[in-house]
Amino acid sequence: MKFREKLLEMRVKYGKAIEALAEANGKPVDVAQDLLEANIMEGANYPYVNVEEFKKDYDELIHAEK
Repeated sequence: MKFREKLLEMRVKYGKAIEALAEANGKPVDVAQDLLEANIMEGANYPYVNVEEFKKDYDELIHAEK
């Protein structure tokens, strides 16, 4: 899967969490997605995000074809 496709797939899959972070921090959606990724990879736990599944998706993202 290509990087852009995986990025968009994750934006849809984790859309509610991303939108909540965007609104809470006054940031655009793309920045909020980066916040979610950084927070989870640093050990944050979101009750509405399956962290193990997110980490798997994130690993696929960083290894996706550019």
